Amino acid sequence: MTATTSLQPTTAAATTDHLAYYRKALAVVAPLPFLAIGLTYLLQDVPGDAPFPTIVRDVGNHIGVVHAVSWLSFAFFGLLIPAVLAIAATTYVVRPRLTAWATTLCLPAFAIGFGLNANDTELAVITHDKHLDLTTMTALDKAWQAQAIAGIASLLFIVAVVFGLGMLGVALWRGKVIPVWAAVGFTVGAVTHPFLPGHVAQGIGLLVAAVSLTQVSRVLLSRR
Repeated sequence: MTATTSLQPTTAAATTDHLAYYRKALAVVAPLPFLAIGLTYLLQDVPGDAPFPTIVRDVGNHIGVVHAVSWLSFAFFGLLIPAVLAIAATTYVVRPRLTAWATTLCLPAFAIGFGLNANDTELAVITHDKHLDLTTMTALDKAWQAQAIAGIASLLFIVAVVFGLGMLGVALWRGKVIPVWAAVGFTVGAVTHPFLPGHVAQGIGLLVAAVSLTQVSRVLLSRR
């Protein structure tokens, strides 16, 4: 007679512990990418939509600050997608369809934007630090920007910010999972920042979004 071993169902306690890790992890990361990019905008006076020689000049004028805030990119690029998942984790029960549309738009668009979008500021930093020929690097920047794949990646990223994060903000508001002020603060701060005049206003808007997302963290930590 051959002995057989059956897999026992996961116990309730083990399942609770397993989910608790994800809840706590998402609660911690929810505000961090918006805090990081908000501080970057606030402290770094380097307009990303200026001609490349102007960006190089501004980078050189603020190179110490630029180098310091560049480390904030770790939090922004690494945690933006988990932050979207943190918001979705608070809204999917009360607004499942809106949450699904928003995450379907945000997650691939942010990943594509991070990987394929042209980054003028980082190219300007390299140009300044390595004393590269400005004419050659300007031509490189123009060629990079002219690629269809870079243009599409940039467009998808903006669409995800405006519409994807906007839908998540509406889901937070209509689902009533966080206070109204926090839902409005996140929506206004995150969605409107590409259209605000000047880096200070943009940075403040993103910091408002970060503060608002602390309410998402509170909800995740309170759930069982």
